[in-house]
Amino acid sequence: MKLEARLRAFAAFARQRSFSAAAVELRISQPAISKHIAELENALGLKLVERTRRGGALTSAGDFLANYVLRAEALLVQADLGAAQLRQSRQG
Repeated sequence: MKLEARLRAFAAFARQRSFSAAAVELRISQPAISKHIAELENALGLKLVERTRRGGALTSAGDFLANYVLRAEALLVQADLGAAQLRQSRQG
């Protein structure tokens, strides 16, 4: 299970604090990261990232959302691992 693309891009930016590094992490282009985050900002009506010449920084709203998105991402990883263990126990 994965978060939708806009949230994955935002989570990668929150971890990396860089559009370029987030792009490398997700193996997509830097403009795609920026576009996904801009679409998320538009959908929420909140500025999440303060863009600068050297990348960007999370705003207070971005920090708030990152806290939840990163935890949700971790929970989905745990759910995938648990499901894999259940499948394995049924086969074994």
